[in-house]
Amino acid sequence: MAKIFTIISGNPLFNVLKDLKKQHEVDFIINEASISYQIEQSKSLYECVNLLSRCYERKNYDYILPTVDMASLIVANINEKNNLPGIRKKPASLVMSKFKYYKIFDELNILYPKIYELFDMSKTQKFFDIKYPCILKPTNASGGYNIEILYSEKEKNESIQQIKFPSFKHLYHTLRKNIQFIEKDEYLIQEYIEGDICSIMGYVDEENIQIDFMFDIFPAKGKYPAEIGFTGPSKYKGKIESEILLNLKKFFKFIELKNSPFMLDMIIDNDKIYFIDFGARLSCNPMMLLYHRNINYASKLIDKILKNIDYKIDIEKTTLKLLTNNNIKTDKDLYYNKFIIE
Repeated sequence: MAKIFTIISGNPLFNVLKDLKKQHEVDFIINEASISYQIEQSKSLYECVNLLSRCYERKNYDYILPTVDMASLIVANINEKNNLPGIRKKPASLVMSKFKYYKIFDELNILYPKIYELFDMSKTQKFFDIKYPCILKPTNASGGYNIEILYSEKEKNESIQQIKFPSFKHLYHTLRKNIQFIEKDEYLIQEYIEGDICSIMGYVDEENIQIDFMFDIFPAKGKYPAEIGFTGPSKYKGKIESEILLNLKKFFKFIELKNSPFMLDMIIDNDKIYFIDFGARLSCNPMMLLYHRNINYASKLIDKILKNIDYKIDIEKTTLKLLTNNNIKTDKDLYYNKFIIE
């Protein structure tokens, strides 16, 4: 029985990882529940996770299972200090910001939506003239949070002013208690590309990359395209994996990512594949989808990492739909504890 430590982003994943306790000794930190008091008393979630991780580190865990982007650097530091399998500090630091890994994509000739502007609270960097519609999004969030489609210069200016308003600073999805994200409060204005949104999750060891599950993502209609539906396997399964693997191989070699799960969101526009979001972690909603088809992906992944037991994911077509408000404007309009499976 292995000793596993995980930091998870909310209650929906709890059942998946609780089931893991049947095979392993598992300790949890759940941002929205078990440590809410400590988070509220902390200046940032990073600071809180760092503090708690140092306490848990004494238990000599065999593996730290990453499910949230914000914990990557903390996990990487613990891994290096204790020689645990998993992500290291260099790749963790490079995948924490979309702008950082977009620059790497550019250097490696990997397609991604063009960046028009990058700005924070003090300055703006302009790279290209903006073409509308365009996308406004933070560099350090996931799941479609605080992403907005802008249709005019007027909308752009209004949205930027709203971001600068103190009560609307970028908050991570567990930050319903107003904890500021400690990473730079940066936003991108980016090319808008119409197409299908497809995502993969998988695992990279010392040499090999495996794509375990490919699924389609359905954004909300309108100005705020938050992710509200997921269907797997993707309609693109068996059609685009070779090109994805070719680009991932270049990217992982550049950032030195090994022995880590990963997730990647893409836009498919005709025959072009644009990389849009990457994380060196598990992808939560497809894990929920698989769990409701009696597949515990976390368990299979741990067996692969610690025992080198191979696995294959194969399910019938399944859809997970989040229950939402009709008027989605922020992550507060998404109910992550409420969903239906079809």
